[in-house]
Amino acid sequence: MRKYAITKIFKSIQGEGSNTGSPSIFIRFAGCNDSCSFCDTDYSFKKRMTAQEIADECSKYFGWENIIFTGGEPLLQVDLELTQELIDREFVLHVETNGSIEISDELADRLWVTCSPKFKKIKLKEEHIDELKLLYNKQGLYHPHHFTDYHGLKFLQPLYGETEKETIKFVLENPEWNLSVQTHKFIGVE
Repeated sequence: MRKYAITKIFKSIQGEGSNTGSPSIFIRFAGCNDSCSFCDTDYSFKKRMTAQEIADECSKYFGWENIIFTGGEPLLQVDLELTQELIDREFVLHVETNGSIEISDELADRLWVTCSPKFKKIKLKEEHIDELKLLYNKQGLYHPHHFTDYHGLKFLQPLYGETEKETIKFVLENPEWNLSVQTHKFIGVE
């Protein structure tokens, strides 16, 4: 039986993207295949859990239906076994990924996929992406102009303390983009 490397399971409010404001259970997976200098996440290993143990932990939050897989890079671990265990308990599944890992059509059909690329080439098929969320930074490695062919939901998020004005200006000049802010930080939740 597979065990997943988990940093933390907790309930909070989704603070970003199209599901902003939704009460959600976050499953933070340990490990990432990237090393962004601006990452604000502690995704170091804490414990190993089976799919059933993860589902049991999430079921303690009675009435909560949204689960968000985050990390690190959750698609290093999220698979059909884990998603089936959670779907069987009637959870709605979301994943926040950097897009560097390709997934099967079957797995993509089980997830709301938020792709937030950082430095690596996106390997995730466009048809598997439900929303694109870019961090607008001065490094210019992923600029919104690189995604003119993507026609789904597109969110641009500022790098706080550096690009707020530039991000807002870009969204105002490019209405196919939506502004996303880290609402959870403003309201003081994880």
